[in-house]
Amino acid sequence: MGKLENISEAIDSLGMTAWGMAPCAHDGFTCSASMYLAFRLAREADPLAGGDYDEEAFHQAIIEAKRRGRDMIARLDGVLEREGVRHRTIPSGQDPDTLEAAFSKKRAAVLAGLGWIGKCTLLVTREHGPRVGLFTVLMDLEPPPPPPLAQAACGACTVCVEACPEGFLSGAPWAEGLQRGSMIDAFSCSRRMELLGEPLGHKHSCGLCLLACPLGGAAA
Repeated sequence: MGKLENISEAIDSLGMTAWGMAPCAHDGFTCSASMYLAFRLAREADPLAGGDYDEEAFHQAIIEAKRRGRDMIARLDGVLEREGVRHRTIPSGQDPDTLEAAFSKKRAAVLAGLGWIGKCTLLVTREHGPRVGLFTVLMDLEPPPPPPLAQAACGACTVCVEACPEGFLSGAPWAEGLQRGSMIDAFSCSRRMELLGEPLGHKHSCGLCLLACPLGGAAA
């Protein structure tokens, strides 16, 4: 098998919920591999299952998905090293001044056919809604042909917009080239999470818009 086949087989074996590849032109890399892990909440902490929103339960679900994903990516790193493929894992987080990342993992996942960007400004998947932890590895590798893009299924739904008690989401649908400020007041949202998180010792993991998405029911 060639490098692409070996790497695809290795990603298949990781245990990610779903993954895809797309052409990429960033810092000399030619291919991006986007992967996600769907996470679950106990029924009593899941609003879609009739439970009550629990910040700690949501925070721990995110932390666990990130931990599992990092372990899987570490295994993939070993395969890429053995194959002699130059690569870089995109870290989590944003520039604190701009609240933007140097490379958009969400956009890469859209181009890889994994989902679309919903009105909550998060990646939304048809099978698990936005209840996913997203991981991206850039590679200097000839990519497969671009997959078909996922058809957005939000339609007229505004459940995530209505779930935000502060009104930070505008409800505008995402489109290529749309300015982020047209969809969300990101700075006010971030400041609010910092204030709410002071008693917790970490930035508040606000999942109200994410957990309200009815497409997340499959993962609940």
